Amino acid sequence: MKKIVFFILVITFILGDVFMMEKNQEKEILHRGRFIRNDIEVIEYTNELSENHHDENCINTDIETQVVTTNNIAKEKSFDDQTSNINEQKKIEIKENQNKKSTTIKKKTEAKNTNVQNNTSKSNKNETQKENIISKNEEKDKTEDETIEAELISKNTEEFKYNKAMTEKIIKIINSNSSEYMKKHGYSIIPDSTIVSLTNYFTFSEYRVNNKIQNKFGVIKVYARDYYLNGKYIETQCFIY
Repeated sequence: MKKIVFFILVITFILGDVFMMEKNQEKEILHRGRFIRNDIEVIEYTNELSENHHDENCINTDIETQVVTTNNIAKEKSFDDQTSNINEQKKIEIKENQNKKSTTIKKKTEAKNTNVQNNTSKSNKNETQKENIISKNEEKDKTEDETIEAELISKNTEEFKYNKAMTEKIIKIINSNSSEYMKKHGYSIIPDSTIVSLTNYFTFSEYRVNNKIQNKFGVIKVYARDYYLNGKYIETQCFIY
């Protein structure tokens, strides 16, 4: 019986310990849950404060950005206005310089044209003077040439004299060397001074005489004369026709 009571007490004690342990665990869990909840609330509050601060910074940044942008726009507009004024001033200066250059070029061109006209006039005058001088010189040279030519003609006196001995010598050579045509068709030889205007003369040689009668027959005319210039004997001219 004692063993049973002891056993029941032991079991009761054990159950009491287990119950107390469970209660302690529930309290600890509740305590931890509160602590975690508090931490979560603190974190959420901190995040909210951070977000609010971030929003405020964003708003401030936007405001600052708008202010800077407005200032930049104002500066750019002022710079554009200044640039536009400078460009307009430059355009005016360029236009004035162009007008000055155009006027200067026009004056130079007019002066150049005037100089060209003056030079052309002078050149034409000089050319006319040169032509007159050349014409006078040509007339003078022509007159001098004509005078010299007349003097030479008057000085250069030509004279022709009949050379009977040479004429007879030519006839003798022909008779001694009659050609086949002459033998076949016959021939006669007579002196005739008119042939000097019908054929060219040659200076005497027996070979030339024979060469002249190779194709001759019938009436053969011969003539010889001496040529004198200003009374001086020059040569003996022979003719066969």
